[in-house]
Amino acid sequence: MRFEWGLLLRQPYATWVVEGKIPLYLSKFPPPKEVEGKRIVILAGTMSPEHKQVKGYPIKKAIGTVLVKRIIRNVNMDSLRKGKIPEVSPDALSKYPMHFVRSVTKINVVIFAEPDKWEQALDYRREKPTINWAKDVEVLEVSSS
Repeated sequence: MRFEWGLLLRQPYATWVVEGKIPLYLSKFPPPKEVEGKRIVILAGTMSPEHKQVKGYPIKKAIGTVLVKRIIRNVNMDSLRKGKIPEVSPDALSKYPMHFVRSVTKINVVIFAEPDKWEQALDYRREKPTINWAKDVEVLEVSSS
């Protein structure tokens, strides 16, 4: 199965996104405009250093999908922290790993909806290595052997 877009995230954050525990993504760099309104595949990267002792999370696999409901560009971090962005609930922000964006003054906010965690993590291929956003991701079906 093919997805036009994928988002590569470290674990356990990737799993938390497809479980709906983290309903947003804060990006220093602008996400591609064409992902807004589309269902994307979440790709689990390696474990984040602060969680490296935690077991049970798939790595280097496609683990589910989310709908990119909205992208809000160039948001002032102070406004975001003070709850002045109505689309971002204080609860959602409190669950986000803010240490990733500690020293940023402007941020891009990607709001997710309809998370779908797959029962089984799957292998995938993508055309070009990227930092986060991946275009044209092929998720490989489970072999029947």
